[in-house]
Amino acid sequence: MFDLAKEIKETKVTKNVTIWWMAQAGFVFKTKTGKVIFTFSITDYTDSIRMKLFAEKEEADLFRKTLRIGKTLVVHGIAAYD
Repeated sequence: MFDLAKEIKETKVTKNVTIWWMAQAGFVFKTKTGKVIFTFSITDYTDSIRMKLFAEKEEADLFRKTLRIGKTLVVHGIAAYD
Protein backbone atom coordinates (compact mmCIF):
# COMPACT_ATOMS: atom_id res chain seq x y z
CA MET A 1 0.00 0.00 0.00
CA PHE A 2 1.26 3.48 -0.89
CA ASP A 3 1.74 5.65 2.22
CA LEU A 4 1.90 9.23 0.90
CA ALA A 5 2.27 10.84 4.34
CA LYS A 6 5.26 8.66 5.22
CA GLU A 7 6.92 9.30 1.86
CA ILE A 8 6.48 13.07 2.11
CA LYS A 9 7.78 13.17 5.69
CA GLU A 10 10.84 11.11 4.85
CA THR A 11 11.83 12.87 1.64
CA LYS A 12 10.70 16.43 2.49
CA VAL A 13 9.51 16.72 -1.12
CA THR A 14 6.14 18.03 -2.19
CA LYS A 15 4.00 15.95 -4.54
CA ASN A 16 1.07 16.70 -6.83
CA VAL A 17 -1.76 14.38 -5.87
CA THR A 18 -5.43 13.79 -6.59
CA ILE A 19 -7.51 12.30 -3.78
CA TRP A 20 -11.18 11.42 -3.34
CA TRP A 21 -12.17 11.67 0.30
CA MET A 22 -14.97 12.92 2.52
CA ALA A 23 -14.79 16.15 4.53
CA GLN A 24 -15.16 15.57 8.28
CA ALA A 25 -14.50 18.89 10.01
CA GLY A 26 -13.54 22.33 8.84
CA PHE A 27 -12.52 25.84 9.78
CA VAL A 28 -12.33 29.11 7.87
CA PHE A 29 -9.76 31.82 8.52
CA LYS A 30 -9.40 35.24 6.93
CA THR A 31 -5.92 36.70 6.52
CA LYS A 32 -4.93 40.35 6.93
CA THR A 33 -4.61 40.65 3.16
CA GLY A 34 -8.19 39.47 2.63
CA LYS A 35 -7.44 35.94 1.45
CA VAL A 36 -9.41 33.09 2.98
CA ILE A 37 -7.93 29.81 4.22
CA PHE A 38 -10.22 26.79 4.47
CA THR A 39 -8.88 23.85 6.52
CA PHE A 40 -10.59 20.46 6.48
CA SER A 41 -10.00 17.06 7.95
CA ILE A 42 -10.69 14.64 5.13
CA THR A 43 -10.97 10.85 5.32
CA ASP A 44 -11.44 7.73 3.23
CA TYR A 45 -12.36 5.84 6.44
CA THR A 46 -8.96 4.11 6.54
CA ASP A 47 -6.89 7.25 7.19
CA SER A 48 -7.36 11.01 7.62
CA ILE A 49 -5.34 14.07 6.64
CA ARG A 50 -5.68 17.83 6.98
CA MET A 51 -6.33 19.79 3.78
CA LYS A 52 -5.78 23.53 3.37
CA LEU A 53 -7.36 25.54 0.59
CA PHE A 54 -6.15 29.08 -0.05
CA ALA A 55 -8.72 31.23 -1.83
CA GLU A 56 -8.95 34.80 -3.03
CA LYS A 57 -11.69 36.90 -1.48
CA GLU A 58 -13.83 36.63 -4.64
CA GLU A 59 -13.61 32.80 -4.69
CA ALA A 60 -14.35 32.36 -0.98
CA ASP A 61 -18.15 32.67 -1.31
CA LEU A 62 -18.24 29.91 -3.94
CA PHE A 63 -16.20 27.60 -1.72
CA ARG A 64 -18.36 28.40 1.32
CA LYS A 65 -21.46 27.34 -0.62
CA THR A 66 -20.00 24.11 -2.01
CA LEU A 67 -17.68 22.79 0.75
CA ARG A 68 -19.76 21.05 3.43
CA ILE A 69 -19.05 18.52 6.14
CA GLY A 70 -19.91 15.03 4.91
CA LYS A 71 -19.56 15.99 1.27
CA THR A 72 -17.33 13.84 -0.94
CA LEU A 73 -14.41 15.80 -2.39
CA VAL A 74 -12.11 15.18 -5.32
CA VAL A 75 -9.06 17.30 -4.55
CA HIS A 76 -6.02 17.95 -6.74
CA GLY A 77 -3.04 19.84 -5.44
CA ILE A 78 0.31 19.75 -3.75
CA ALA A 79 0.79 17.40 -0.81
CA ALA A 80 3.40 18.62 1.64
CA TYR A 81 4.38 17.86 5.21
CA ASP A 82 3.26 20.86 7.26
